Amino acid sequence: MRRAVLWNSMLKIVRSTGGDAEELRQAAYVWARHRLMLPYAAVSFAALVVVAYLAGFDTWPSRLALGAAGAAIAVNATTEYRVLGLTDRRIVVAKASRIRQKASHLVKVLPLDTRWERASGGTIVSSNWHVGTSTYTAPKVSEIPMEDISLQLRKG
Repeated sequence: MRRAVLWNSMLKIVRSTGGDAEELRQAAYVWARHRLMLPYAAVSFAALVVVAYLAGFDTWPSRLALGAAGAAIAVNATTEYRVLGLTDRRIVVAKASRIRQKASHLVKVLPLDTRWERASGGTIVSSNWHVGTSTYTAPKVSEIPMEDISLQLRKG
């Protein structure tokens, strides 16, 4: 079901920007963190700990919990969700929803000779990828589509 929502939403974007003759070959849900995510999260954490102190929170655990909530909000606000789609003519990058894996609108178009390779790092539930000048994190459900796109681009 989730894959069908992702595919159909990306198909609409491809058809609206490239016409019915363009074929969507693969699509993957990914995200990227803003380069200043960690400083934003640290400042948010510290600011909310101070606010909690000034507001009269008596215990350090409650102050730290409020600071952690602020840091989590800052991390979420600085995360960009995308759907990457490979067509027979181009690579389509679309903005994606935060909750559902659904493409909402076109962000940019990349040529087929764009760098697409696995990056170092990653975890048991995600992997990192270099796509052009950006680095994206793909959840495990999108790892196979990312590998497939990489193979299709290498074959030409």
